[in-house]
Amino acid sequence: MKLREGFKALVSAAYAALADICRHEAALTAYATDRGVFQQHVEYTVSNPAQKDVMAFCAAATGLIDTTRRILKRRPDIADEVSALIGRLFVDDLTAFVKDLRKNLSHGSVVVPGWMLQTDQTGTSGAMSFDSDELLAFGDWSASARKYILSASDGRIRVSKVANLYHKKIQDFSVGLDDVFSQNVSASERDFYDLEDEYRMRGQGQWAKILADQVGRGRDPYRYLHRFFKDEEVRAILRLPRHSKEQVDFIIALKGAEIRCDNALRDSLYRMFGAPTDDAG
Repeated sequence: MKLREGFKALVSAAYAALADICRHEAALTAYATDRGVFQQHVEYTVSNPAQKDVMAFCAAATGLIDTTRRILKRRPDIADEVSALIGRLFVDDLTAFVKDLRKNLSHGSVVVPGWMLQTDQTGTSGAMSFDSDELLAFGDWSASARKYILSASDGRIRVSKVANLYHKKIQDFSVGLDDVFSQNVSASERDFYDLEDEYRMRGQGQWAKILADQVGRGRDPYRYLHRFFKDEEVRAILRLPRHSKEQVDFIIALKGAEIRCDNALRDSLYRMFGAPTDDAG
């Protein structure tokens, strides 16, 4: 569970870094309309933060695969399916480039991305990019990563393009991994979540009983249905006869996956809604 939570945290971190990279490029374009302001602000408000976010994106992207391998050590039963997913998404030149870029940035072998401006008929725009020649001159690259660098026709590798393309891989991998887990629930997972759900539902049940016995005493419960149920659920509740056991039982059923309702809580809810507490009543 902790490893899967760590995986999700890395997915979120990669997305946050991608969003910031795109914001930096938008700011770069905005500053480019005024060259005086551009020179004053570009380094501190765009370039330096962008460098940090590129490193963050590469670290999170690489960490995802490392975390997945740690997960598979505990779940060898799904290793073949997950390995096939990794092979389909992360065995290509782009992946090799992102992996080696993280290594080179962390070791100081490669300069952090710089900015570039482009003016055409539509106006002036800016982008954060790497110079291919500088990458090849100072970095340590695998053959696949070098192939990706050399594929840049203009000798510039735009950071946002790399991040967007790789983030699509991350999204597909995250969805695919969730699918694998959902179809291969282990016995220990079932046991763990049974215990967790029981603890949560009992706690919610105790809270609901306090609410019904003390907070709800003397109040009209129908005034507060909208605080605890969705609009469509409230409408369904009110279609049933008010103050009836049928209505209260329906309310209990709606919360059945969240609250452990024992006989004491059920009787408290009957009293709160003014429903009879026994069949004869």
